[in-house]
Amino acid sequence: MKVSAEAAAPGIDRALVEQQYTELYAALWDRLVVHLRYHLPMGHGGIAEDLAQETFILLWRRMLAGDEITHPMGLLRFWSKNIQADYFKAKSRVAYNAVDFTDPTTEPVFSHHTYAAGQPVMALVAAELDEAMEEMREASAEWRRLHAEVYRYQQLVDGHSPGGRTPAAVRKDERQQHLGDVQAQEASSLETFRQTCRRVGALRAELEAQSPNWQSSTGMPPSAADCGAKPGSVRSDLTVTVCPDGHPLTLANLHFLENGGRRCRACAAKVGAAARERAGRVRTGPVKTTTDPALFETARQMLTDPDTDLTIPAVAQALGLSPTTLYKNIPGLSELRRTAHQAYLRRSAQPALVSA
Repeated sequence: MKVSAEAAAPGIDRALVEQQYTELYAALWDRLVVHLRYHLPMGHGGIAEDLAQETFILLWRRMLAGDEITHPMGLLRFWSKNIQADYFKAKSRVAYNAVDFTDPTTEPVFSHHTYAAGQPVMALVAAELDEAMEEMREASAEWRRLHAEVYRYQQLVDGHSPGGRTPAAVRKDERQQHLGDVQAQEASSLETFRQTCRRVGALRAELEAQSPNWQSSTGMPPSAADCGAKPGSVRSDLTVTVCPDGHPLTLANLHFLENGGRRCRACAAKVGAAARERAGRVRTGPVKTTTDPALFETARQMLTDPDTDLTIPAVAQALGLSPTTLYKNIPGLSELRRTAHQAYLRRSAQPALVSA
């Protein structure tokens, strides 16, 4: 639905509503922007005009619906507060960049508007452009999902099943059929994606053709200086057609990221195979056997010998064990050690027998 072509409620004179809205826009735009900049957190003043636009769009819709507006500035301030809260809530939950304008391999697309006061109709076009950008993001995500699905089923059909097993003939025929269905869906979603990109371009051209005061960077990929693209990088340099390992960067061998970056599937598969090999590697060193229970009995006898006063660490060291192992395998070891020590003290205190 186009925002600029919204239908008025029954009994509403659209021409009169447009005149009243234009007067309110010209009178209150600057005041609302100043109000938003004052209440926005430090460093976020640049979005004041975006939030003001959303607020006036809400005012336009309410006026078309026939709502009576008695205190417009107070209402705009109230709505702008809610819109500001929704903006930061959504920003904390998700961060994304739209991809592509005509080709899925282009750089990210960033949106930003500079608004001209006194042009409320063009503010509606800008709102429609934002909606088109959102549709383009959704179409991009759907195409990338189906593109990954095609690659996964292509690997299964080619015999690259998990564990290296060759699929049975019936199973392979089912996968081949499903692969064809997904490829058809991918082709359709790619065409939808490009249609949304063309709509973004048309709205952007309409917006910027109205006045030199209206500027927008939507619909065009940023320059290398803006996005930090590195020459020779597989991820961001579109002139690179072969990865450093020699794999051709064809559409079937590329995984597209949400921000427009690219990744070589063959290299990613090679890294994954090496990681699985390291994880499944069997240890060749000697296997530690379970401690002989006879050692624990020997430790018990050494600790209870009344002629000696050995400590638990000394006994463990003599047997080649750790004190923790003795504590775990001899119940009541601390009490046993305390009783043996007291017996040793009593025996030492007795007078020695002197022969006649």
